[in-house]
Amino acid sequence: MKSNGKNMRVVVGFVKKNEGTASDVARSARTVASNMAQFANYFPKGTAQGGGAGNTRAKADIWTDWPKFVGSTARATQLALDLSAAAESGDKGAIGKALGAVGKGCGGCHKAWRGPKN
Repeated sequence: MKSNGKNMRVVVGFVKKNEGTASDVARSARTVASNMAQFANYFPKGTAQGGGAGNTRAKADIWTDWPKFVGSTARATQLALDLSAAAESGDKGAIGKALGAVGKGCGGCHKAWRGPKN
């Protein structure tokens, strides 16, 4: 998730502060998509909250509603891929719109699957 945060800052910097290039955004979005495609692997089905996954704020609902969790990670992956495609087009408006969708997707997962800070 730290990698995703770092890469999303690249996107936000481009959209809101004119930092970097659309190519930078595309590369960062592809990295986020790749990370999200692997995300469920960090929470093996059948493990308990924090069990074997290190320091995590994962809710137990991940394991009690595994198919929904996996679906959420798949949707997040697709949103990041959509962001990458928008960046490939070079259309800053499309990038901003795709960034908004990723933000909503991230927030939805965080609300559903992440618990409060310890």
